[in-house]
Amino acid sequence: RGYAFSKSGELLTRRLRRLGFHAMLGQEIGWFDDHRNSPGALTTRLATDASQVQGATGSQIGMIVNSLTNIGVAVLMSFYFSWKLTLLILCFLPFIALSGGFQAKMLTGFAKQDKEAMEVAGRISGEALNNIRTIAGLGKEKIFVDMYEAQLDGPYQAALKKAKVYGACYGFAQCVIFLTNSASYRFGGYLVQQEGLHFSLVFRVISAIVTSGTALGKASSYTPDYAKAKISAARFFQLLDRVPQISVYSDTGDKWDNFQGNIEFIDCKFTYPTRPDIQVLNGLNVSVKPGQTLAFVGSSGCGKSTSVQLLERF
Repeated sequence: RGYAFSKSGELLTRRLRRLGFHAMLGQEIGWFDDHRNSPGALTTRLATDASQVQGATGSQIGMIVNSLTNIGVAVLMSFYFSWKLTLLILCFLPFIALSGGFQAKMLTGFAKQDKEAMEVAGRISGEALNNIRTIAGLGKEKIFVDMYEAQLDGPYQAALKKAKVYGACYGFAQCVIFLTNSASYRFGGYLVQQEGLHFSLVFRVISAIVTSGTALGKASSYTPDYAKAKISAARFFQLLDRVPQISVYSDTGDKWDNFQGNIEFIDCKFTYPTRPDIQVLNGLNVSVKPGQTLAFVGSSGCGKSTSVQLLERF
């Protein structure tokens, strides 16, 4: 069981990384101009999101199925021995489940904040390492270290909040367990005294429910991993479902058989998606014949490189 679930989880991680990388390379160039899609952020997403999806798959699924099976068998045995005592004990289980559900909801929000902060930190570290010669030449190492440390402070503060939530939920669950034990022994003594229930059946019911409670606790221990896996899977599917404005993998469209090399810009207007308020090209009109040489001359930012990149679908 462990081998099969672990293997399926690793295969899923590899497939997600392959599909994610395939989807990234298929996006239009304007998509990469967004700072949220910088090389550092994308590599961080491939490295962490794909592996964290295993928090809801792989070996975790095996443990959860095992725990739920233990709970089902224990409850059936308890009903067989004493249905009255079993019903009393089961009245306390929804409170434990409520604690686990609240914990999962809270930790999911924290996991989303952590991922956003870590992507920004990955972008800063990637840019710093890729341009280390420039940074070292200008003596700006400390600035990037401070920026990186500032981004790590967010996950640290979120971790402190998560610890409080986890501690409160754990304390509440333990309180319910002790209340369950006290109520079970008290009601079990009543059944032995008033209805002639054999005392060994009382201990069998309580032992079976305690076993199921242990299994439920083991399943709830995967709540933080499940929260991270849920966010990671949502972000991955958001990437996979995104349809690029220009598909590099599509074979559809017009295919010219008599291409001669004439190039014409007719009243061409263009702004970058990340800077829609800055007009780069405003009514460009130019025609270039085959074999003709044309030079664009102008100040920086006037659209020289942009005009060529438009021809390349950049």
